[in-house]
Parts: sequence; structure tokens; C-alpha cells
Amino acid sequence: MTRTITAGMVTASQDATVRPVFFGEFDFISGFLRINTSPYALSFDSGSGVESFGGVGELGMISAIEEGSEARNFPMKVQIRAIPSEHISRALTENYQGRDAKVWLGLLDDDHQLIADPMLAYSGLMDTMEMAIGRESSVVLTLQSRFVRWETPADTRYTNEEQQRRFPADKGLEFVDQMVELEIAWGSASGAGFSGPK
Repeated sequence: MTRTITAGMVTASQDATVRPVFFGEFDFISGFLRINTSPYALSFDSGSGVESFGGVGELGMISAIEEGSEARNFPMKVQIRAIPSEHISRALTENYQGRDAKVWLGLLDDDHQLIADPMLAYSGLMDTMEMAIGRESSVVLTLQSRFVRWETPADTRYTNEEQQRRFPADKGLEFVDQMVELEIAWGSASGAGFSGPK
């Protein structure tokens, strides 16, 4: 995936002291969960307006972000620490698999203010959660890149019945069954064009 890095980020990355911070945005059915690895709530425009990403270090471990030239799935893992009860409810009751997840890398200045703008480091889909419940509950969420959909067989068919199920008023595949045995006499001397279905 292509990435855009601002001049401010480039300058900050060359300083003697670098203060990285990661942001995670997870699209649950009940609403977005936005958190970051710093102790503070930080805000930036994630693409749909300025949003606040909760702090207190809720976003913990982040695995290495891999990518390559081959078209295949590159998964990654993120840990959500000290998870509040409402987040546990999401993990246990919601169908989150296949929903969007994004991770950004940002840098902080000497005053721990966010340098504009964080770089989108990973964009994929939520897959599975491993949960540990105790005095400090946490989950490890596995993310899959969008290439994982290439490995999933399509469950649709080019039939009139399937088209009517999805788009009841669409007649685009109404005669597809007749096309199976259709013989087309292209450029024939008779000029008939085609012989019609048998």
C-alpha cells in the first residue's frame, strides 16, 4: 500500500530523540473503537474528520507490519490492554470479523503534542480475538490484509435466480440459461447474425 509522510514527520524522525505513537481504529457494529499507545487522548483527521483516540496506553503490543511484492495476505496483531467492560462485551457479542481496522504511526514533539499528520501504516480487516480476563483484562486482535478476500471462494453465481435474490427488479440475466446452447453465426452469408437457442 502507498503511504504519505508529511515534512513534519520526516523532520521529527531525524531528531536525536524520537517519540513514536501508534493509533488503532476498529470498526465494530456498535461504533468505532479509537485508541492509541500514549497516556493521553490525541486527535487527528483519520479521513472522516477529526477524531479523538483514547490514551491511557490501552493500545499495547503491535506486531511487526510486513508487506511484500507478492499478492498475498500479510496479517498483524495488536493488543488492547486494561480493556473496559464495554469493550469485552463487543468482543463477546458482536460479529466483528471482516470489519475494517486501521493502524497509524505518529510522532510526538518535545511537549508530547502530535506532529501532523500520522502515517497510515496498515489497513485491513479484523479476524480473531484471543481474550485474557483477570485483574487486567486484555485481548489480542489479529488483523488480516484485504488480500485475504482473494483466498475466499465466491458464493454467488451468474444466474437469473441469484440476480433476482440480490436485485429483484434487474432483468440483466433473464435469458442467461438460453445462452448456454446459443450458436452465433458471426458474419454469415445469410446475414442472420445468430441461429437462436436450440
